Amino acid sequence: MSSKKCLFCEKDTKNPKFCGSSCAAKYNNKHREYKPLLDKRKKIVSCMECKKQIKRNIRASSYNILCNKCKEKRKVKWICINHKKHKNRQTKRKELKIKYLGDRCYFCGNNEYVLDTHKKDGKKHKGFFEMRDKEFIFAVKSGEFVRVCKRCHRSVHWVMRFLKLNWEDIDKHYHK
Repeated sequence: MSSKKCLFCEKDTKNPKFCGSSCAAKYNNKHREYKPLLDKRKKIVSCMECKKQIKRNIRASSYNILCNKCKEKRKVKWICINHKKHKNRQTKRKELKIKYLGDRCYFCGNNEYVLDTHKKDGKKHKGFFEMRDKEFIFAVKSGEFVRVCKRCHRSVHWVMRFLKLNWEDIDKHYHK
C-alpha cells in the first residue's frame, strides 16, 4: 500500500488528497475562484426627493423610495414633530391628573416623591400611557383612581391582599 502526500500540509496520508477535513477546507478555500454575485433581485430606481439613482430590491414596495440621506432627513423631521405632540399630550394629561386627582398623596399628603395612580378596587387596569385620550379623561373624572406615593401604594396593596380589606375600609381607617 502506497502512501500519498496531503496537498495542503504535505504529510503522509492514506487518503488520496488530504490528511483531514481541516486541510481540505483550507486548501479549497485558498484555491477557490470568487465570482461576484449578480444583482438579479435589484432594480435601479430614482429617489423621490433628490432624484439620485439607487438600487432597490424588486420585492420592496414602490411607496416612499428614498436614498439613505433623504430617509435620515425625513426621520429627524418626523421625530421632532411627534416629540412635540407627545410632550403636549403628556403635559395635558399631567394637568388633568392634578386637576381631578390632586398633586399630593391621598394618605400622607406628601408631594415630594413621584406619585402613582391607584385604582380604588385594586384590580389591574390599563396603564395611562396605553389609554386613548377619551378613555383617560373618563377614567380620571370617574373617581375610580387616587394619587398615592410609592410607599403608601405598596401599603395599600399589601392591606388589600393580605388583610382582605376593600377600599372603603381602608379609606375609613387609614385616611387622615
